[in-house]
Amino acid sequence: MPLEITFQSLRLQLSKLLPAACVVCGQSCFNIYSLCNECEYALPWTKTSCKQCGLEKDINTMVNMSCGHCLINPPVFNYCNAVFRYVSPVNKLVANFKFNAHFDAGHCLSSLMAKKMQNAYANEEKPQLIIPVPLHRNRIRKRGFNQALEIGKVVSRRCQIALAHSVVCRSRDTSPQTELRSAQARKLNLSNAFVVSDKAALRNSSFVVLLDDVVTTMATANAISKVLRHQGIRRIDVWCLARASR
Repeated sequence: MPLEITFQSLRLQLSKLLPAACVVCGQSCFNIYSLCNECEYALPWTKTSCKQCGLEKDINTMVNMSCGHCLINPPVFNYCNAVFRYVSPVNKLVANFKFNAHFDAGHCLSSLMAKKMQNAYANEEKPQLIIPVPLHRNRIRKRGFNQALEIGKVVSRRCQIALAHSVVCRSRDTSPQTELRSAQARKLNLSNAFVVSDKAALRNSSFVVLLDDVVTTMATANAISKVLRHQGIRRIDVWCLARASR
């Protein structure tokens, strides 16, 4: 029996004996992650969205599921698959996970991402590697962990896709993108900020996933995708817990 099935079965049995508090409403729940069925249903799941940038759009405004912005200025990567819109309560759950180390919220959101991606890629080509967006060592030292890596561990295990956490590194400590107002400032902030540190790990891969918690302007995803393209990567999909508006 696969280890993942055994692990999930054990968690399910334990949840029946020791119910957890739902990370949204606080009521007891009996799922393998800390979210009751009612709150899971009510989460701001993404619906019709641009296949390239991941933003929700009216289907009548898109051409072949691409929005006008992406048709004119396509991203460096191929597709963006977001689980949620970056609104309440998802934005609060992500912030609590990221800044307050609420790993129950992180595990819950990561499990939902894994479930969605398993369904999304069930009948098409499967990625060969998951690459979490790296943090600079100074940021990791301050925060204590890389939230993208923690999400990647859950998704990798559930989707049975190899996790390549050291393929790309952040070569310099950049300012937080959220502190920069203009698109040009965000782009310059990330110029030459990423390098491929393990080329051998990419040697037999042509299709990879770039995984992050939240995507807003796509500047980070584009910057990393550029260095991956230089290594001959044919397809790059972006997976994120939430897609925020520009």
